[in-house]
Amino acid sequence: MANDAPSLFERLKQRRVFRVGGVYLVTAWVLLQVGSVVFGPLGLPPWSELALIVLLALGFPMALVLAWTYDITPDGIAKTSDAPPTTDMSASIAVLPFVAMGEQAGLKTLGEGLAEEITNQIVDRRECQVASRTSAFAQAQSGTDVNAIGRALGVWYVLEGSVRPIGERIRLTTQLVRVHDGFHLWSATYDLPSQGEHRELDRVSITVSALTSHYIGSDLRVQAARQLTRNAEAFRHFEAAVRLRVRLNTGGLTEPTGAVGKQIVGELDRAIALDPNFVAPYRLRANLYANRLGGSVRWQDAAREARRSVERALELQPEDPDGLGELALLQWSIELDPTAAEQTIERIGRIDPKRSMEQTLGSIASTRGRVREATQHFRQAAERRSADAVNHIELGWLLLEQDDLAAAKRAFDAALFVTPKGSMAVMATWGLIDVALRQDDSMGAETLFEQLWSEYRFAFPERFGYLLARMGRSNEARALLEELIREPTPNSEWIFWTYYGLMEYDQALVWLLQAIDDHRTRVIMRVRRPNAFPGLQNLPGYATALARLDAVQRSP
Repeated sequence: MANDAPSLFERLKQRRVFRVGGVYLVTAWVLLQVGSVVFGPLGLPPWSELALIVLLALGFPMALVLAWTYDITPDGIAKTSDAPPTTDMSASIAVLPFVAMGEQAGLKTLGEGLAEEITNQIVDRRECQVASRTSAFAQAQSGTDVNAIGRALGVWYVLEGSVRPIGERIRLTTQLVRVHDGFHLWSATYDLPSQGEHRELDRVSITVSALTSHYIGSDLRVQAARQLTRNAEAFRHFEAAVRLRVRLNTGGLTEPTGAVGKQIVGELDRAIALDPNFVAPYRLRANLYANRLGGSVRWQDAAREARRSVERALELQPEDPDGLGELALLQWSIELDPTAAEQTIERIGRIDPKRSMEQTLGSIASTRGRVREATQHFRQAAERRSADAVNHIELGWLLLEQDDLAAAKRAFDAALFVTPKGSMAVMATWGLIDVALRQDDSMGAETLFEQLWSEYRFAFPERFGYLLARMGRSNEARALLEELIREPTPNSEWIFWTYYGLMEYDQALVWLLQAIDDHRTRVIMRVRRPNAFPGLQNLPGYATALARLDAVQRSP
């Protein structure tokens, strides 16, 4: 377990108190030497030297206090942040029993049982060190506050909450707290059936454990970035951007992805304006544009902004593997230059041989139609970075195309396990529906679809055209299609998928060509894979799509 707080010695180092003290003593010695030489010739009274010594002695503790309290930043003097050194932070957590708020029979048992199940789920994810159930439950009985409990258990984060009756149901409230300052990183409420249906309880425990892991990982990355700027206000804007993004990625926001993406970029731009040498906002900005703000930005604009951001990040830190990773992503996903991306990945390997770039390598192999190689890369990526749902989803689609339905289902289930909410959950469930339909399990497919439709039809409507068509709801698919085409900048990717689901292959091919021209990466990754689009790929006109991709790519 991590120490409960940074040591005093380490905090003094962080705030440069030792450095200020050393500089002050050297300066004081020089002033005393000068005084002993010049005070006499200047005719100053004999007590002047003593007065100088007293003043310098009194100034020493004041200098140390100011060094502890304030930083000199490129934008002036700013109060020092209380953020702890990242070297002392760890992904360590205690899950406390959820407090029963009421006298209803079984409420206390339910709260303890949920806490135990969530503890087990977090342990299974292997992303955090977890305090034992016995220790956490014993500390919860101490009557002290959450911060004191966390320090006693030696963890950096505590998950707490309550269960209380709401009509015929039970409401679970959860809160993730950072121990050293009591900051609430995340909170949520869930309504459970009063009879405790096991399937619903399992779903909630999986969701809570996944979101807890995501928010802890995000907070650790944020605190690491705190060391890259001495401007507290710039850091606050960067922190706000990261928190917005993790909420978006985990389904915590229902606004359109593009609109939230612009909010995030706005926070990053404010951070950069306050500290132009703060590298972290440039890296995140490059990543956002390499992903086209969720597909809402024209590829030309995305390429320009991503390139500008990543070049500035690498200007500040030329050998930074994170910055180079964003460059490789840009080269492959927007600039469609897989050869350049591979060269960047080789450079990363020389700097940091342990860094995994399997996801990008899998995407490059997939774009080239090398199914076996892509499958191997994504399988390794899923093993090494198991918390990234993208690895599991892409592996699932590759396995589905190879007709390995059981393995594909396991991959999509794994994606839902690590990210049970948000846009990635939609894509993973999409894969599970396809698996069910191929297994002639229409009832299972319908159950999955209805759950997805009820939860995300307004958050991600564009992603449902293909599924509506596959589920036999053609009229609704066509109505959605009309809305997508009427948009000022139609998203060719989702229009293609809807036509493909309706098996209107001539129109699907038209929009596939447009998706290639628009650099829609998720589609481009599949164009050369032999079984990605059954039915469509058998048509003579499909050769046009292959030729178009050859023409659009910068390198083979």
